[in-house]
Order: sequence, then C-alpha cells, then structure tokens
Amino acid sequence: MIQKHRNLVPHIHPTAWVHPSAVVIGEVELGPYVTVWPGAILRGDCGAIRVGAHTNIQDGALVHTTFDVSQTVLGERITVGHGAVLHGCIVESDCLVGMHSTLLDNCRIGHHSIVGAGAVVGVGKEFEPLSLIMGNPAQRIRACNEKNLKQIDYGWNAYKGYREPFVNGEVEDLPDDWHYWPDEP
Repeated sequence: MIQKHRNLVPHIHPTAWVHPSAVVIGEVELGPYVTVWPGAILRGDCGAIRVGAHTNIQDGALVHTTFDVSQTVLGERITVGHGAVLHGCIVESDCLVGMHSTLLDNCRIGHHSIVGAGAVVGVGKEFEPLSLIMGNPAQRIRACNEKNLKQIDYGWNAYKGYREPFVNGEVEDLPDDWHYWPDEP
C-alpha cells in the first residue's frame, strides 16, 4: 500500500519495487532498484525517509522517525534484515543490518559495517566505518574482515535476484477457493 500523508507523497523510482502488502506512507524516497518486502512499513509522516539504490528492506522491517528530532537516511546497497527497526537513523552505504536489530534516533552506522541480529544501537550512538556491531547495548566488536565484506555484498546482490520473479510477473495471487490439498472438495 502506498499512501499520501497530508501533502507528503512518496517518491518511488520506476525501477524500485514495493510488495503489495508493504506500506509506504508520506515523505519517503526510494532510489533505483530498492526493494520493499512483504509486511515492511516505511512511515514518513513525522520526518523524511530516504533509501538509496539497491537497498532492500526485508519482511516485517519498520522504518520511521521522530518529528523535529530525526530523519532516516539509508545509503546504497544496504540489506535491512527481517523485523529490524530503523528509527531516525543514518546507515551509510554497503552495510548489513541484521534481523530484529534496532537502530534508534540519530545513531549513525559507518559504511561497510554489519549490525548483528538483535543488536540495539542507542540514541545518538555513532560507529566508524568497517565496524562489526553486536549486543544490547550495541558495541563495536572488531573491524569487518574480508569475509564480512563478502556477506554484505552477498546480501544486496541476492535480493536483486529475489526481486526478479515479482517484477517479471512470475508470482501471482491464488484464487479464494484454492485449497492446499488437491483432493479437497
């Protein structure tokens, strides 16, 4: 669902893809080849949300801001894992934000970093580029190594491929009378 909020209308690049069960509201800008997956919510009613090229917002993720306090800016080639909450944060390009992690107002994640699954990055916390970030409260564990950088590249590249069946019409709704078991009446 894509909605206007008062006079704020989402700007979605023609190559971006938003699943029909995702929600994009208000002051949201989606760059080229961005994907927004089932159940994700980008609610730009309290401040701007900007998403750079080739970034994927996975199932159940929530992106929001705090009015007059923060905006959410996601760079290019970012993977936002299932169920992550990004609230008024800045994530620089080439990062992986793990499943169910939480990034709070005015925190900043430097480029080529990984935020581990379930990490909680507190208000105003900043991490330098190439950081492996884990825990609650989140801490820099070490610098990202070559294996970590390959994980980051794998994430956004994989989602480029995952989008193809959807944009090429290979995924379609089943009729209301469809039954899981073929022999059911």
